[in-house]
Amino acid sequence: MRYLFALFAAAMVALGVSHANAFTFTLTPIAVCEDDGSNCTRTSFDLGAVNSILAPANISVDLAPEIELRDSGVLAAPSVFDYLVFVRGTFETQIGTDEIWFAFGPLFLPDDMFSNAFLAGPGFVLRDTTETELETIVMARSIGLMLGLFNCEAQFDGMCDGNLMASTRATIGAALLPEQIETMRQSPLLEADPIPLPAAAWVFLTGLAGLAGWRKTNAA
Repeated sequence: MRYLFALFAAAMVALGVSHANAFTFTLTPIAVCEDDGSNCTRTSFDLGAVNSILAPANISVDLAPEIELRDSGVLAAPSVFDYLVFVRGTFETQIGTDEIWFAFGPLFLPDDMFSNAFLAGPGFVLRDTTETELETIVMARSIGLMLGLFNCEAQFDGMCDGNLMASTRATIGAALLPEQIETMRQSPLLEADPIPLPAAAWVFLTGLAGLAGWRKTNAA
């Protein structure tokens, strides 16, 4: 009897742990192109590396189909070719010029800025760079801002060396504090993904079957 109750308790623990949610954050890449759809800006990046940074929070980025913004006027704005543009969520139709300008304002960044993102904002602009590691960290940082994170020094001064939300290039890294992970996981911009329960379910059912068998034996 003691063994059966222990098995049942273990099943409940396993079932509870396996119910912990993974989350998905959806981004739509925006290719800024000429009016005829040619000469588009880059939208590719190392998605796996970004997801590795967000993995401690059990968050992964999912890319919706790319959308083209066909507007030679926007493309001709200063240094637009230097940017990667993303908006959160998905779009059923081609995004319009008015929408992209509402989301980001003028498509340029000061020389000392690598990205432009806002707390719970509609998207972000990322400077194109050949420094792949820096691009990955800045992209993950931009997603962190959209999911509710602030500048690390403003909240956790003295704990920010190597943190994703550190304020300077010299100190920025890929680390996340437990408090930051919890903040991101509470964002309403995430979609919860139920984790499959095969192992836990089998343990749970085995425990139930054992208890049922014990009750029948006692009843006899």
